[in-house]
Amino acid sequence: MSRRRTSTRKGRRALKRRRRAMTRRRLLRGIRIALGAAGVTAVGLGVFTLARTALPAMQDALRSPRFHLRAVHWVGLRSLDSAQLAGLLDLPERVALVDVDIDALASSVSRHARVARVDALRIPPDRIVLRIGEREPIARISGRAEGFDATGAHFPLLEGEKAQLVPVRGNPRGAIPLLLAARRWGVELAGVEVRSIEDVRFRVHGSDTVIRADGEADRALRAWTDLRAAGLVSRYQPEEVDLRFRESAVLRELRAKGGG
Repeated sequence: MSRRRTSTRKGRRALKRRRRAMTRRRLLRGIRIALGAAGVTAVGLGVFTLARTALPAMQDALRSPRFHLRAVHWVGLRSLDSAQLAGLLDLPERVALVDVDIDALASSVSRHARVARVDALRIPPDRIVLRIGEREPIARISGRAEGFDATGAHFPLLEGEKAQLVPVRGNPRGAIPLLLAARRWGVELAGVEVRSIEDVRFRVHGSDTVIRADGEADRALRAWTDLRAAGLVSRYQPEEVDLRFRESAVLRELRAKGGG
């Protein structure tokens, strides 16, 4: 009886060992597949992150000269100068990649008025990549060398930008719907004046006519495009076209050609 019990216990232990071995083999097989799919770079990042967080004993190795930061790469720059942005980085002369606070690094670059977004990434063994999203000016504030983007954020203009942008008087935010709609309709604006949300006045290139619109910029530009296509603007040469009324347009101070 005792022999049978001993044999049963041995059988159970052997079965457990076989199951553990099978589990290890499956795990290793899964790791090999994952590593093959993720590629060398992802593996490096994974090992690097694991060493930083879960294996404190490896941190001394990560602070060896091989893992010191040697370069910062800038991606996504269109107008800004990388040397100027680099001046915002508070990095010591020698620092291990593991000790760089990339969130603080991104926050430092975000202080630049022309930077809308920063994504920071460590690339072992010695690189950092900063992907920059720049603010794009859609117009400028009249009388100032200052522009604003589609969110209403203000920032100094770069050299040469002022002459290419539409001047806006009044509250810049009130002009944003019109400026964006003009891009969609292919209307080249010459100037915008915001009296109120319900009274936005603008001119287009090639015409002295003042056009008045309300908050429905797309409707106003569609009506203006139809008036020009029908030849009414060139025929009557109005000083003002009021497009704030649904289903109608008011032409004021007409100067009809040929008396007719």
